[in-house]
Amino acid sequence: RRPVVSSRFVWSPEGNGVTCYRDTEALLAGAVPVLDATPGRRDAFERQWGTNLPVVWAPPIPFESSHAGHRDGATARAAHLALLGRTQRALNRTMLEIEWAALQARWDELDVAPAYYP
Repeated sequence: RRPVVSSRFVWSPEGNGVTCYRDTEALLAGAVPVLDATPGRRDAFERQWGTNLPVVWAPPIPFESSHAGHRDGATARAAHLALLGRTQRALNRTMLEIEWAALQARWDELDVAPAYYP
């Protein structure tokens, strides 16, 4: 595992709300949170935080609880690994390099202050 402080991007899937502690932790560590663009999340996120935070919006990944409907740990683990595989295919290196270049192009207008002072 790489620590957040040495990472350029941090995957932060949607939790129980619009934002997650991982979003703020990534920003405070100098990384860019990668958020899944589930229906309504981007609009709600931008209403709460604005549009000038350095974030990357990934294609939506269907929510599947890794434990839902599974009676044993092995089945739950297999479901969880399948979800991770779909996530990795959606978030490939080329996509993140393109997003990084786009963020660099607008670096002067980005503002992480909302993460520090909500």
